[in-house]
Amino acid sequence: MTSHRNPIFVEDAEVIEHQAFPAAQYMLRLQAPQCAATARPGQFVHLQCDPQLPLRRPLSVLRAERDSGRIDVLYKVVGKGTALLSQRRPGETVSLLGPVGNGFTFDPGRPLKLLLGGGVGMPPMIFLADRLRSTSDLKAFVILDPRCHSPSIRDLHGSTSRACRRRLPPPCRCWRTGVSPRA
Repeated sequence: MTSHRNPIFVEDAEVIEHQAFPAAQYMLRLQAPQCAATARPGQFVHLQCDPQLPLRRPLSVLRAERDSGRIDVLYKVVGKGTALLSQRRPGETVSLLGPVGNGFTFDPGRPLKLLLGGGVGMPPMIFLADRLRSTSDLKAFVILDPRCHSPSIRDLHGSTSRACRRRLPPPCRCWRTGVSPRA
C-alpha cells in the first residue's frame, strides 16, 4: 500500500535573513533542510511566530533551495502573530511544520503555462515560475499584480521583461520563463 501523503517535518529553522519591505511586508529566509528538500510549488509551511504564541501561521513558500536547505516566505503583518514574527532576527530559530498541501500538478499535453497571482497568491506563482524555468519542456508566462502593496517583483526575483511592461497596466509585472506570449 502506498501512502497518499507527502512527508511533513517539524524543524527548528534558523532565521538566515529577514528583509523588510514597504507596507509592513517581510521576506523571511529560513534554514530548513528537510522542508526545502521536499517542498513543491503551491505548498505552504506553518510557522510558530513566537514561543509565547502557540498557534502557528500558514505561509506560502516563496522559494525552496534544495541544495542550500533554505526556504523563503513572504508575509504581511496583519495581526499579533505576524507582528511577533516580524521581530525575529538572524540567528534565532522558528518552529516550522511543513511542507503542507498537495502543490501544483501539470498536464504534460500543455507545455505552455499562464501563471496569474496577486497579493498572497504571488509567492506560490514565483516558486512555480522558478521551477518551470529549470524544466526544459515546460514554459510559463507569469503575470503578478502587486496592487496590495507587495514588494516589487524586481526586489523578489530580478528584472521584468520590457515587453511585458509595455503591454500590461501598471503596477502589473511579468516575466517569461522561456516562451514569449503572442501579442
